[in-house]
Amino acid sequence: MKILLLLLGVVLVCGSRLPLPDSRLPPPDSRLPLPDGRLPLPDSRLPLPDGRLPLPDGRLPLPDGRLPLPDGRLPLPDGRLPLPEGRLPLPDSHPPLQDNLTQLSGEWNTLLVAATNVDKISNGPFHGYICKVDVDVTNGTVVFNFSVMMNGLCTEKSAVGTIGRDKIINIGYAGQNNFKILHYTLHSIIVHNVNVDSEGTTTEILGLLGKRLHPDDNDFAKFRELMRENNIPEENLIDMSKTEKCPKKEKGTNPS
Repeated sequence: MKILLLLLGVVLVCGSRLPLPDSRLPPPDSRLPLPDGRLPLPDSRLPLPDGRLPLPDGRLPLPDGRLPLPDGRLPLPDGRLPLPEGRLPLPDSHPPLQDNLTQLSGEWNTLLVAATNVDKISNGPFHGYICKVDVDVTNGTVVFNFSVMMNGLCTEKSAVGTIGRDKIINIGYAGQNNFKILHYTLHSIIVHNVNVDSEGTTTEILGLLGKRLHPDDNDFAKFRELMRENNIPEENLIDMSKTEKCPKKEKGTNPS
């Protein structure tokens, strides 16, 4: 009789649910708790041992709570997302320009230049001002529109380059040129060019192209760092934003 009364009490307390062999009670919807006490989700998905819950499609959040993308790619610790091909974006979230030359397209101001042979940039074929760049990745071409100041005369020019291996642009202008991008920010690009003229003389040239009218302190610091890496003397640096424009160009944004 006592046993019957005990069973009746259990039924009154638990409804129709019966305790499990280890005395644990199932939830009202009859889901069975795991041995460690965790409950499966209503759709039968299982939480992780640390309590993290899988997404409806089965993906698991990372231990720090970040969620993977639907295609399985994982965000970086700072929240940036890797590109579809697995490449990593820059800290400012822009894709690396070596892999995305279309970022070159647009209007630019030439702000700084430096070269191993300063004559090439002081009164030579590379005393120039880039005006506009058009990149056609499909056809593998890049069109540069620029102006050159030589002997007091300003001449508008254009040159067509072809995109070669490792995203190096090959350009026929004042000899042969191998042109590539070294650095990119939200408002500027630093480019590197190796020129071999008709006499076989090699000159390395760095240029800072910007959306602004003048370089800022960060631009100067990075440009000088790359000059040192390419063995270009400090005295061979020319601030083109302070020279006579060819032609006059006032379009840009001033540093804030």
